[in-house]
Amino acid sequence: MKIGIFIYLIFFFPSSQKEYYLEKDIIEFSFIENLKIIGILFLVSMIYFYLYYSDEKDKFIRIAKTFSQSILIGLLYLLLIQDIIVSVGLLTNRLIEKQEIIEKYEVVEINGKYGEVGLKSIKENYYERTKGKFNNTDLSQLRENDTIDIVFKKGIFGKKYLKNAQIVLKK
Repeated sequence: MKIGIFIYLIFFFPSSQKEYYLEKDIIEFSFIENLKIIGILFLVSMIYFYLYYSDEKDKFIRIAKTFSQSILIGLLYLLLIQDIIVSVGLLTNRLIEKQEIIEKYEVVEINGKYGEVGLKSIKENYYERTKGKFNNTDLSQLRENDTIDIVFKKGIFGKKYLKNAQIVLKK
């Protein structure tokens, strides 16, 4: 049972949460939240290792050993549980809907066969490739160079997300 939960958390939970967000928003969220978490982990592990784990008499060796152990904890976080923590944050963001926002995008390219649409944000001037985020009706109506309004919800952390993991166009 525990192995099943672990496998779900490692392989399926992160991808199921990322469906609700555009790639840029995930990267932005991941970077900011990871810096905070790594900073907190580093400080807590520094204090813990210094006070309870290190038995060195020489203060310099004790601090160096504590510092290296804290860096190891940060690296283990990055390698093993980063996706799980970010996914929990993405899920938590969606729990409380604060407001609805509408953003304009230009349709740059369409590959209807695979459900891919390339979008360019008018406001922030970045390119976003989506796959499977449009329903078939909206996808069939899109044309290259169209300007569309996409409806997002803003969550508890102020990050925008797609309701029901689908892009909804404002009519």
